[in-house]
Amino acid sequence: MDMWKPFGNVAREKAPQAAILFDKFHIMRHLGEALDKVRKTEYARLRGKDRRFIERDLIRERTRAGLAAAEARRRKGGRKPVITAEKLKRARDIIDKGLTVREAATRPRLMPGVTEIFAHPVLDGEELRGYDVTNADIRVHDAACLTDPSVSDLLDQHGVRRISFRDLRDLQRAG
Repeated sequence: MDMWKPFGNVAREKAPQAAILFDKFHIMRHLGEALDKVRKTEYARLRGKDRRFIERDLIRERTRAGLAAAEARRRKGGRKPVITAEKLKRARDIIDKGLTVREAATRPRLMPGVTEIFAHPVLDGEELRGYDVTNADIRVHDAACLTDPSVSDLLDQHGVRRISFRDLRDLQRAG
């Protein structure tokens, strides 16, 4: 039954012998609200390094809850794949022709203008594996690529300007 008080009142009045059971959704919602209240209180109380643990745990908890909810709806959680079947086929064709990944990457195919390529570099570790099960390897590979001096040289050679999310955010806020 829904946890709305008038429902309970009517049920007790019209069917006093009935056992009242609340649905899982409402119980979990109330539990989540109670946990959030405690978390906010603790967050306000803590400072510095202690606060980071709550933030990390909150991100991990919400990510896991989101993945579980997606799985319950028979959907795959996490970010949408960047590589389409078409892009994968083109990459395999290039490799089948005998080119290395580096050789294929050095062939400029971008038109002049702004091209956005998103990378989410993260160093490998238990925390990453805890909150991003599906894309952890991709994120570790992003970090390896972005810290490889030859990749940096290649980007410079082709005039690629790299900016961080913070730079992009500041540009968007500036209007």
